[in-house]
Amino acid sequence: MRRLIFFLSFMGLLCSLVVMINCKKSSESISSTVYFLVAEIFPNHGDSYILPLTDPEDISRAESIINGTRNSRIVNARIARGNGDGNYLNKDLAGSGRVWSWHVIEFFGFVDVTAEIYDSWPTYVEEHLDEWMQQNNGIIGFWAYTVKRKVDVSELK
Repeated sequence: MRRLIFFLSFMGLLCSLVVMINCKKSSESISSTVYFLVAEIFPNHGDSYILPLTDPEDISRAESIINGTRNSRIVNARIARGNGDGNYLNKDLAGSGRVWSWHVIEFFGFVDVTAEIYDSWPTYVEEHLDEWMQQNNGIIGFWAYTVKRKVDVSELK
């Protein structure tokens, strides 16, 4: 019985430590967000949007795309209504400077291709946001767009 009580106490302590470590990671990731400009490979629509990344591996992959050393270049993500998360504004820095009424809330990864229903461009999504959210559940994967450069947060105010 003593062993069981000791084991349960130890497991409780271990779970508490895991929760504390995960809380520290999430608060660190908020302060270590890196923003990227996602724009067309060959300009056609002349617009762009902002991709916030916090995971070091995702940031490294984005930098590899910018440097031309990574092939999987399409951003697959989920958007939500609102022009940012309070720390930045989702802006069209490659075109008009317009602030979009949507922003990326979840990044799935860099991929070679997405379903055709996710392919579009930022201005189209802006002009058809209700329809996009209903039909695609907010998922984007614009075939002709990729990460072009890092963006300083001062550009996004």
